[in-house]
Amino acid sequence: MPAYLTAAANLDFYLVEGGGSVQIAIAVLSIQLALYLECMYERIVAFATILRRMFFALGVGFLIQAFLALLHSPLQLARGIMVAAGGLSLVAFPVWRLAAGAVMRTGIPARKILFLGANSASLTIERQLKEQPELGLMAAGFLGTGEGGETFVRLGDFTDLDTVIEEHSPQRIVLARGVSGLPVRRLLELQRSGTRIEKLANLYESVTGRISLHELPPERLMFSEDLDARPGYVAARDVYSVAIAALLLAIAAPVFAAAVLISKARGPIFAWNLHLGVRGKPVRLYRFRDPGLWSWVQALPLLLNVLKGDLALVGPAPERVEFAAALRRRIPFYNHRLSVKPGLTGWAQVHSDTGTPDSLAALEYDLYYIKHLSPVLDAYIVVLTIRAIAGWSRL
Repeated sequence: MPAYLTAAANLDFYLVEGGGSVQIAIAVLSIQLALYLECMYERIVAFATILRRMFFALGVGFLIQAFLALLHSPLQLARGIMVAAGGLSLVAFPVWRLAAGAVMRTGIPARKILFLGANSASLTIERQLKEQPELGLMAAGFLGTGEGGETFVRLGDFTDLDTVIEEHSPQRIVLARGVSGLPVRRLLELQRSGTRIEKLANLYESVTGRISLHELPPERLMFSEDLDARPGYVAARDVYSVAIAALLLAIAAPVFAAAVLISKARGPIFAWNLHLGVRGKPVRLYRFRDPGLWSWVQALPLLLNVLKGDLALVGPAPERVEFAAALRRRIPFYNHRLSVKPGLTGWAQVHSDTGTPDSLAALEYDLYYIKHLSPVLDAYIVVLTIRAIAGWSRL
């Protein structure tokens, strides 16, 4: 609209011959990228947060435009258009986000979920759905026995299924593992009539991005390969991990050399610890010993471990040998995370800024990563890692 108002008389010429479409695209993409880095598209947030993030995004956009102006680049958007677009966005975007949030909270009815049996996994889902109304799901309650909560209430026994369905009209019925006495025949009838019947483990995975240990039967690991990483993706990960590590080392070579000289002047250059690698093989992971270096500089020697094949770019966090022994005894299925190489960053690591996940939660994230390991997921984890290193939070 500002472009149209500024160049209405020669709009076609401005957009095509004058390069206006490219200039506008660069400005819009820079602002959208900043909004993504500020987690604008992940949660419904308050007006003050929307406004703060919008100011930040516009600041990034104007900074990029100033840089293009400094270079006298033809890609720079006209100053008047940029100012007008910024002012319009500062008003229109928060209003649109508030309206969209209001519609998602109240205008679009959430699909109700009825749980048959309840445990810690169903409680986790119920809390997650309350925190993320944008998912469009809500827990109606549960039937049978199990762990309830303040808002996650027991609605009756399995014999009350029809009464509860008539009262709450759930679109989904979710079955917990190990629940006995389920009205199987009635559930089949409901499924054929359009009600979605699914396992609690599947809903937990899709809502939380984790594999529930509570809902994971041992035989699933013994007789099924659906939790194993695909061999082709594992091989591809090894290739692009080494290639990216070599590229990063080449780019950071001056910093690496300077860190070596600084560390050497103050004592031993490297410090190392034994960690568990793939299939439980102990590996030495190196860092610069000097604590005065920035943390990312201290970690540069880990790229050498990637080149050696001890680490991948993305994977479960490498665990110290002395800690892993205790975790193996305490946590079921812990050894499955050792079926792939550990990584410099990973699915569990990028979720740690919402509160450091405990060992059980971290293993659930790792199992999810192993099951879904792919170049696309790795690329997404790298983007989240860059965002975390740059200081942007996942609010």
